[in-house]
Amino acid sequence: PALSLDIAPGETVGLVGESGAGKSSVAQALLRFRDLDAGIYLVGGVDARRLAGGEVRRLVGLAAEEAFLLRGTVADNLLLGRPGAPEADVQRALAAARLDAWVAGLPSGQGTPVRGEGGGLSGGERRRLSLARALLAGFPILIADEPTAGLDPEAAAAVVAALVEETGRDRGLLLITHGTEGLEAMDEIVVLDRGRVTERGRHRDLLAAQGRYARFWAARHTGSN
Repeated sequence: PALSLDIAPGETVGLVGESGAGKSSVAQALLRFRDLDAGIYLVGGVDARRLAGGEVRRLVGLAAEEAFLLRGTVADNLLLGRPGAPEADVQRALAAARLDAWVAGLPSGQGTPVRGEGGGLSGGERRRLSLARALLAGFPILIADEPTAGLDPEAAAAVVAALVEETGRDRGLLLITHGTEGLEAMDEIVVLDRGRVTERGRHRDLLAAQGRYARFWAARHTGSN
């Protein structure tokens, strides 16, 4: 079936599937870097195809798996989308991305230099810094693309839980993942396979259906294939 999305503020949606299922293509379409081949994508109740790409991207933000960081300081990168943000909001975003302790332990805190393209940081640190930046920017709809890649299950679950709490109040969240952490809390889960939606629903209902999602879940919790 075609993918129809209408993510309202306060709603959380998980988009799951194996590598190559089409999750990144969906993210590109939601940011208007490409148009959907079929289906409906609404932004504020308006068909996104009627809006300019820049207008969509002021409403829909991305914390990308391949995080883009500038040469400068940690603070420079955090404030890129919201210059002059209050320190309380910065700390809240860092805490939601589970980076507050890491930043506090840096030699110069938020003033610590970041080399071009995030050199010197681990992949997980770059992704979570990108996530904190997107949270601080305050997009009404946030796409978090594999924000926990490379983290152990406990740390990944903590990041997703904080992300759901932070965005689920008055912003919409699309969590794109090939993991399972935090999916129980999603308002809806959409399962992709080779570019097609095979299932959608809440976690408990999809497990009960014993379909692709249940197998996806079991493989990651038992180590089976």
